[in-house]
Formats: sequence, C-alpha cells, structure tokens
Amino acid sequence: MSKKPKDFVLISGDDLLTVSLYALGAVGVISVLANAFGDHFKTIKEKKQTNDYLGASEELFKLLRINELMFKESNPVGIKYVLKAQGVCNAYVRLPLLEASPSLKTAIETEMKSIY
Repeated sequence: MSKKPKDFVLISGDDLLTVSLYALGAVGVISVLANAFGDHFKTIKEKKQTNDYLGASEELFKLLRINELMFKESNPVGIKYVLKAQGVCNAYVRLPLLEASPSLKTAIETEMKSIY
C-alpha cells in the first residue's frame, strides 16, 4: 500500500477486513453485508473519517456473527434471506443455488434480533 500510485484507489473486498484496510489507506468497500446493513457501514465510514478506528471496529464487531451466516450456504443465499426479512426483496436465487434452509433462516433471524 505504501508503494501504490497516488491515483490508485484501494477498496476492501472483504467485509471483516474493511476497518483494517481503512487504517492502511483504503477508501471504500465492495460489501455483501452493506446491502442489508448499510447504516452500520455508514457509521464505520464516519468513524474512519475522524480516525476513530476503535469505534469503527466496535461497529463492525456487531456484524461478526451474521457475516459467517451469509456464506454458510453460498453467497448470495444468506444476504438474500436477510433482505427478504427486511422487506426489501424476495429470497429467490438462481439455480443451481437454493433458498436458505430452514435452519439457516432461523439462525439469521436470531442473529438479526441481536444486531438491532
């Protein structure tokens, strides 16, 4: 990162590395979780802009457990179910993927309650 050209824009491609990469000079994130938890990522970015990396980390830590669930049955199965639970869209996915299993749905719903 210290040797990147000044016009090279670095962004995080992993939700859980976002704060760490911000600390190294990244300017954004391509995110799965931000589709459903944009308010958290907004807070993370705002805290980063004031160099409050501890606060940014604390906000990201709220999403640690649900992040694991997003990939349990392949992406985008988990995030599509979260978005359905939030009333944003249906949980449809294209074949060969299937919608979230009943156990994953239950786990996601439980974790969403702890986030809010």
